[in-house]
Formats: sequence, structure tokens, C-alpha cells
Amino acid sequence: MCEQISKVKQSRKLIFIADADDDKTTKALAKQDKVYKDWGNNVFSFVLPLPEIRKKTPEICIEHYYTDSEIKTTIQIDGVSRRLYMGNEFNNHGISFDRTCSCTNKNCCGKDKINIIDGGGKSRVYLLEDDDGKTNLALPKMDFATGILEKQKGFENINFDNFHLIFDIIKEILDEPLV
Repeated sequence: MCEQISKVKQSRKLIFIADADDDKTTKALAKQDKVYKDWGNNVFSFVLPLPEIRKKTPEICIEHYYTDSEIKTTIQIDGVSRRLYMGNEFNNHGISFDRTCSCTNKNCCGKDKINIIDGGGKSRVYLLEDDDGKTNLALPKMDFATGILEKQKGFENINFDNFHLIFDIIKEILDEPLV
């Protein structure tokens, strides 16, 4: 998309930000000698910079800017406790280490994986005792973001300090002269 949009002069700066959890995307949208890539015609891109808390696990998405405990904040929806899960809560077979839950997206599971497992797409987390697997315990990412935005119960004291890394890059791009 960056390549195509940059073929036409843009009257304002367009900034594309990508998660750092896909090597192909990371290579395409990042630049080795700078923190962002200038595609020309006021089109820029960058990959999420690593906050200190994720230096050991660099394949991150935006939710990883929060601490693990913040990521696991629970919301009650229709009487069901739902939250985001992380891959390291499950073994390679998708069974939680406390043997209460199962994850349907086994590719995201394992003791060294920090993938965010949400309630969208092919990912589902359900209680092992739930024979039909219809009650998804995984929270959609949009509901997580809404909880933060609306400061819902449990989300009142979320820390945003890591986001300065993103804002610093955006400011650097905005300081570039328009072409």
C-alpha cells in the first residue's frame, strides 16, 4: 500500500505503522539506517519500536506496549469473564498450563510465545469443561481498546508511558519538510 500510494504526490503526510510480529512486513516497512522509511511523496512507514519491557521478545504488536498484567485485564460481558490471552499461557497443544482452558489457535501457543490471543478470527479460548466450546473467553481487541478508552472497571490505571516511543517517531516525521 505504501509503495502504491507514494506513486502519487500527497498533500499531507501519510504515516503507516506496522506491528513487529511479521518478518516480511517488518522488512518492507522499516529502514535499516533510520527508524522510519520515507517512500517519497510524503508517505512514511515504521515498525513499532521495542519498549524496554519487550526487549527479550521483539515480535510484538501494539498490545505489547502494555504490561502482561494490563493485557490480561478482565471484562464481564453477558456474565462471562473475558480477556486477552497470551500464547505463553498455553502449551504447544493449546492447553493452558493450569489445565482449565484450551486455545484453538495452537500456532500462537507455547511457553516462549507472547502472541496475543483475542476473541476475533480463528482464535478462541474456552473452558475445557465446556464440551461444545461455544463460550469464548478471549476478548476481542476492539473491546480491550474500548475498555481502555472508556476507563472501564479494571482499566482505570493503565500506563501509556511506552507509547512515547511511537509519538517520538511521528514527531520526527512531522518535522520533515513537506515535499
